[in-house]
Amino acid sequence: LKPNAEATKPAAAAPPAAGAGDAENKKGTTMVAEKKISGRIGFKDWMQVAKASNAAVLGFFVLFTSILAPVLQFLVSALLAFWTNTLLKAEEGTGAFDNPVPAILYASSAVFLAVFLFVRGCLCVFYFLKSSRTLHRGMLRTTLRQTMGWFNTTPVGRVLNRF
Repeated sequence: LKPNAEATKPAAAAPPAAGAGDAENKKGTTMVAEKKISGRIGFKDWMQVAKASNAAVLGFFVLFTSILAPVLQFLVSALLAFWTNTLLKAEEGTGAFDNPVPAILYASSAVFLAVFLFVRGCLCVFYFLKSSRTLHRGMLRTTLRQTMGWFNTTPVGRVLNRF
């Protein structure tokens, strides 16, 4: 009897289990452990976004409108309360629009708030798109300039996760 040709060949090493290759590559050298950050975005992170946008005036307007938006929302609510209080204090038999000033104040402030929030949204979109475009180009540039050794030792999922 002749032995089976397949049985006489030395067995190849089994591929590592999923996740087992994260700590070591095939040569046995250890990869750098990835940092995991959790929590809130800090002031340093916001400053990196601001630097990436390269638009200080636009950033100031985004910050200013972000502070002013809750104030205007409170003002609209206060004007609604003022209008309802004038209706409660009005004498019976008078209509809701006999004194149109509170209604006009409330309606105009609500329209102003809607326009203001729309403008604020547009400012935020322009500002953060500009920032993200700059940050993404920088990440892509540094990733493409890595050595082949870095690509050989870094899992594809980790490279793709950066984007």
